Amino acid sequence: MVDDRQQRLFPSREMPRHPRRVMMHVVDAGPGDWGDIVRLECRKCGHGTGWSEELSGDKRGRPCPICNARLLDGRTWDGRPG
Repeated sequence: MVDDRQQRLFPSREMPRHPRRVMMHVVDAGPGDWGDIVRLECRKCGHGTGWSEELSGDKRGRPCPICNARLLDGRTWDGRPG
């Protein structure tokens, strides 16, 4: 039993969720001529980055530009048109 006062104090917590980002992951890494290099690939669409210098963020993966563009469909991650 929820009365009117409780509803005003505790509004509905059903917030719209952000869509999950599709990430590209490391498929190959190794030493290069000028430092460590890494190759990332999306497991969903197969998009790859080619060889690039390794960054600390690449170990966690990068957002896939192809899959996330389809996912957002012209919106930013916070839901605003953009």
